[in-house]
Amino acid sequence: MRELWNWCTLFNCPCAPKNDDDYNHMAPPKRRALIIGCNYENNKDATLKGCINDALEMKKLLVDLGYDVKTLLDSAASRRNMMAALLELRNWTHVEAGNVEIVVHYSGHGSQTVDLSGDEVDGMDEVLVPWDFELSGTISDDWLWNTMSHAHCESKWFFVYDCCHSGTVMDMIKSEHVPRMYSLSGCMDLQTSADAAFTANGCRVWGGALTTALLSCLEDVEATQVRCDARKIKDWVSNYVSKEGFSQRPQLSSTRDDMSIGFFDLIT
Repeated sequence: MRELWNWCTLFNCPCAPKNDDDYNHMAPPKRRALIIGCNYENNKDATLKGCINDALEMKKLLVDLGYDVKTLLDSAASRRNMMAALLELRNWTHVEAGNVEIVVHYSGHGSQTVDLSGDEVDGMDEVLVPWDFELSGTISDDWLWNTMSHAHCESKWFFVYDCCHSGTVMDMIKSEHVPRMYSLSGCMDLQTSADAAFTANGCRVWGGALTTALLSCLEDVEATQVRCDARKIKDWVSNYVSKEGFSQRPQLSSTRDDMSIGFFDLIT
């Protein structure tokens, strides 16, 4: 069981849920997004084709929804840069007293390594694979959880991991003393997540199966009610991926039981 450090105590922020009147008087949340896409063109044995496309399409959608978007593409998606960008977002939540909505999207390789901390039932840690992984290493699920769970407890996060072995890459646990976090991943821990060519506007375009499915949901005018519920989004992308003939099973995890979300609503 992972130990919970309540950083909110250090920053004097209340973790108790607010009542409706409190929320009605709050200003609209500030929005930021971190988009990471890596095709690994520096490594012929690891090259992918659709991850940059995934990143650019997600950026376009999130900018339209009012997000301040930072992108890390290919060589910019080094281990150091990825970790620094996540730390920056975490710290920003405390500056803004938690009134923020953050989307983190990663499209690239995912992998597994032997669990050295003893917290994994299957004995394996799930990891993200930066551009410079051969030189600098990977980013583990332990680091992701131990870092991001220290964000302001009232901040809201939506993570998308379009990569292999990503089912529990955040290792989330349910608690009111950590941020409201949702993680949508491309597949179960033992599965791979497809990088494939899809038909869009009459053209064949490469992309990740999860991202392509998610974009179909977020851009469909008929899916308004789907977009406000994390579980319905997961069901939508699962059906899409299955209809495209892929065996991967997208996964959803959260630190809360409440699946109501507003990340993909236009703030007016």
